[in-house]
Amino acid sequence: MDFHFLACSGAETENLLPFFTAGSVKPENGEGQVGDGQFHELPQLDQGFLDANTTMVVFSIGGNDMKFEAVIKHCLSKAFFLPLSSCATYPLDGDTQPLETTSQTLMNDVLPESLETVITQIRLKAPNAKIVLAGYPKLFESGGTCFFPGIGSSGDWLNGMSDDLSAVMEGVADDMTTTAQPVLYADPQEYFAGHNVCGSEPWIHNLVFTFTPGDRSKFGSIPWPGDDVQIPVSNQSFHPKFRGATAYAYAMSEALGIPVSE
Repeated sequence: MDFHFLACSGAETENLLPFFTAGSVKPENGEGQVGDGQFHELPQLDQGFLDANTTMVVFSIGGNDMKFEAVIKHCLSKAFFLPLSSCATYPLDGDTQPLETTSQTLMNDVLPESLETVITQIRLKAPNAKIVLAGYPKLFESGGTCFFPGIGSSGDWLNGMSDDLSAVMEGVADDMTTTAQPVLYADPQEYFAGHNVCGSEPWIHNLVFTFTPGDRSKFGSIPWPGDDVQIPVSNQSFHPKFRGATAYAYAMSEALGIPVSE
């Protein structure tokens, strides 16, 4: 088996789209952005690993197109300083409409086109590959215990957005499926149930303040109670732990029709 792992933290759909190998007409995502690499690397579909011999392509994308990092920082800030309110009712910095409005616009009017463009470009590079689009788990365990004093209503909204995002991603996978090239949707929510952030045995990192080598956080820092205090956090925050990666493997296996034994 010839396996290549190209995933990159913080990637958005434009970071997958080819640019240098796309010819004169560059594919654009739903925001009109063309292929652009991260961290001095080529866009992922420009890196030369997909061809007619590729049998499977597995990818997960869309959360960062939904401004995941900015949304998390926004919601944690509201949990600390306005604990009785939901972050969804306040706009992100620079926006004029509430987060719940702008998020729905991105999810319903922009993201589907972005995902469809990525899948189309994968097919052009790997015409014989089966494609698996992996979704996202809920972030917070309902009724769990966190050190966030007021994450409750904001956490419920974020979990609801996870459900909405899952429905959009599955719908795109269904719409893009053909007999010759199926697009399978791997939904990990079932396998993370009871193990989300704030649960008794979480498989998703909470806030992480220790950095791994080379961990240059796009997540930046979060506001902390005090006099203009900002705490830097690692990119590991709100991403799966090792056991969470196993939960994703179960979701992939289910999508592929492989028996799952937990």
